[in-house]
Amino acid sequence: MNNQTSNSFIKNPRTNWKYIFIVVILVVLVGGGILGYRYWWVSKEEAKVPEKEPIVEEPTMNLTTTKLATIPGDYEIVAGPIFSPNGRKVAYVAKKENKNFVVVNGKEGRAYDEIVGNPVFSNDSQKLAYIAKKDCIESVMEYEGKKYPIKTGCKKVVIVNEEEGKAYDDITSFIFSPDSQKLVYEAVKERNFLMVVNGKEEDGHYPIFSPDSQKTAFIVSEGNKRFVVVNGKKGKAYDLIHDITFSPDSQEIAYVAEKEDKYLIVRNDEEGKLYHVILGPPVFSPDGKKIAYVAREEKAMKFFMVVNEKEDTRHDDVGAPVFSPNSQKLAYRAKKVGRFHEVIVGNERTSLIVVNGEEGKTYDEVFDPVFSPDSQKIAYRASRQRQDDHGNFIVVNGEEIKVNTTSQSPVFTPIFSPDSQKIAYVDMEYNKMLTVINGKKSKAYDRIFGKPKFTSDGQYIVYGAKKGNELWWIVDKVE
Repeated sequence: MNNQTSNSFIKNPRTNWKYIFIVVILVVLVGGGILGYRYWWVSKEEAKVPEKEPIVEEPTMNLTTTKLATIPGDYEIVAGPIFSPNGRKVAYVAKKENKNFVVVNGKEGRAYDEIVGNPVFSNDSQKLAYIAKKDCIESVMEYEGKKYPIKTGCKKVVIVNEEEGKAYDDITSFIFSPDSQKLVYEAVKERNFLMVVNGKEEDGHYPIFSPDSQKTAFIVSEGNKRFVVVNGKKGKAYDLIHDITFSPDSQEIAYVAEKEDKYLIVRNDEEGKLYHVILGPPVFSPDGKKIAYVAREEKAMKFFMVVNEKEDTRHDDVGAPVFSPNSQKLAYRAKKVGRFHEVIVGNERTSLIVVNGEEGKTYDEVFDPVFSPDSQKIAYRASRQRQDDHGNFIVVNGEEIKVNTTSQSPVFTPIFSPDSQKIAYVDMEYNKMLTVINGKKSKAYDRIFGKPKFTSDGQYIVYGAKKGNELWWIVDKVE
């Protein structure tokens, strides 16, 4: 009954007020029952990651510096901490008395034989998921005369907001959909591999979500052939498929496939050129018109970037492609001599950043570049280790800013403000970590976790930090 109908009913002079009183009582009783039922049912179903959009209690970013937790002295920290995207929660894995458990804002979760990896927050910060081992059999392994306790026969479960999913023989890493409404992971059940999507078992491997969360893509096997399935539609058959990716608008899909003992990129069922090796997933430009990937031919032993089937300069090694926000520029790191993981003896600098085919200054080591939102600036970390002018740098459009962080320190890519006028990065002083915004330093902390980020209006920079045994969400005003 809507408001207009209700008002007309009450104003009717012939209304039986006794009848109204009875109806009101019934509405209260039935409505209360429904609300109670909904509260109980939603609580039960939340662990299964419901399809419907949940009620978001804290949708906004925390813009107040907040102490979120204090780590007790008798905890052994196994993994984390991890801060929620909205800065209101922090989670980590702790160990006590041979049991592992996840702690969220100081509250202990259920104890398990082991927690596998880090817990993960959904994008809306309302869900926390992790993989745990249970029902393990404790035994002892002897090696070189020493005995070591081990756990065997474990089952694995995915826990979402402290509600357990079904137990499997094995579970690999999981992902939330971008809209936080779905959770998918791969599992092993009686030696059979399968996918689990919101608790429902399906055939398939390596699932991913489209950016708009409306499509799910995964690989299925039929005999010796592999297919990509997108929302139930099967693609072409290949000997091997990996590295599926969606375009930013979710309308296209691309992946690496094996054919005739060589590799190619398949974009919406259209095949690219065959190469001896293709490294990593193909990358779409923000406007979806270009696709880039790294390839190598069989004889040359040189790697090169391929953009819409056009090959760039050859190098001994090439990093992942990075498009500018306006899709007009493509940057990547490259090495002239040896691979990135190899140490070159001597004083020859061999690592550099390439932008639209133009090579930048050489360094001993460079890290992946990042573009400013207006696409006019590019920044990256670099180092010179064996030169008279050695040091570690943030390089912005070719200009070097010397920093104290090294390749052995936690390395974070520099970030630009939304208006592209400011750049921020993490640095170190006296074994402490701090942020620097256009040369201005923040307070120092024992550790900064994850990559700091600017708020959408550019007025603040936010990040998680550790100070002593305290975990803080830090909000620094940008001046």
